[in-house]
Amino acid sequence: MSHPSLRSYAFAYQPILDKNQSQVAMELMYQSTDLLANEAIGSAEATANAIINAILHAGSEHSRFFVSVGEDLLMSDVLTLLPRGQTTLEVRETAPIKNATVERCRQLKEAGYRIALDDFVMFSDEYVPLLDVVDVVKVDLTLTDRSMLPFLIAQLKKWRIKLLAKKVEDAEDFDYCWQLGFDMFQGYYFAKPTIIIGRRPDPAKIDILELLGQINNDVDDIVLVNTFKRNPALSYHLLRLINTVAFGQSAQVNSIHQALMILGRRQLNRWLQVLMFTLDNTNGLSSPLLELAVRRGKLLELIALHKSQKSGAFHDQSFIAGMLSLTDALLGMSMVEIVYSLNLGKEIRSALLEREGLLGEMLNLCVKLEAADFDGASEIAARINIPLAVIMDAQDEAIAWANKLGESR
Repeated sequence: MSHPSLRSYAFAYQPILDKNQSQVAMELMYQSTDLLANEAIGSAEATANAIINAILHAGSEHSRFFVSVGEDLLMSDVLTLLPRGQTTLEVRETAPIKNATVERCRQLKEAGYRIALDDFVMFSDEYVPLLDVVDVVKVDLTLTDRSMLPFLIAQLKKWRIKLLAKKVEDAEDFDYCWQLGFDMFQGYYFAKPTIIIGRRPDPAKIDILELLGQINNDVDDIVLVNTFKRNPALSYHLLRLINTVAFGQSAQVNSIHQALMILGRRQLNRWLQVLMFTLDNTNGLSSPLLELAVRRGKLLELIALHKSQKSGAFHDQSFIAGMLSLTDALLGMSMVEIVYSLNLGKEIRSALLEREGLLGEMLNLCVKLEAADFDGASEIAARINIPLAVIMDAQDEAIAWANKLGESR
């Protein structure tokens, strides 16, 4: 059961990446919902309690979070209950800068928090007192004149601060900001496919795609075995998985066929989907894609479980749809090509290609949450008849599951 104040808010989590496109933090975005009816505590305290609970549910002691705080929350003592060393507090301040804001940021920094100045658009000498304190400056690409960016960055580089480019939506944005000297990047450019004619994706991932298609076509075991044998790395990963303590084998398994018998096709299907995202990728995109893909898969599965308490094919279909929804970005192939190479069922095909049907609605819900479009998420939740609070609980569980998976890699 969730903490009441936690479910008085809707939450979204967006990855923040470094120059190597590895995730270094998550931004926690939130919005009060109609469930907030507790007048016994102030709004600042309610918000702080909700943020604390969200971080505890979604993170670990190694997780780093960016959290936007309004003026009331910034000045509230309850803010200091947020985990020190893990939390970057985002403030929005327009000129003229208030002395009280600068002093409060200085106090919080001395207490162990990092401070970010959000939505920085234009340089002015009036910002100097705050720039002397903050650790990060976030620049929203949609609010900034691109022709002024070089000048803006040159001015900000006079301070020992990290620069974060916000709303980076495609590879061109990333390349441009990288060349300008930004240190961190936020936006879903990494989850969008870059299809290059004539480029062959990683052969190991093509073999995984073939194996997934073979499972969906219910081929004989010998066909699966031969596909594994064609790729020694995949065979190694499979045997390593089966011989872990988790499977409790009393004797070492040294046969691909024996490993497949122990694992079973349902678990093999899921393991292959996860493995496709965890394999080393020369473009450095596997880590954030893995995080997003497994969160989508698990969230859709949990929503499916809420829709029907009976175990069955729909749960598996939901997981597959979530995981495969980012395969085009991973492989640099069109989704149409991927879907038909796997011989997927009509429901999954419609969800992945057209965002139609219940699965399609569930996928759209994931996308809305990832973009912090809470109004859009609420509309879809109402259409599929699931309370937003239930979806928030499912999101917590999906994120915890993704974190556990990442820690075991």
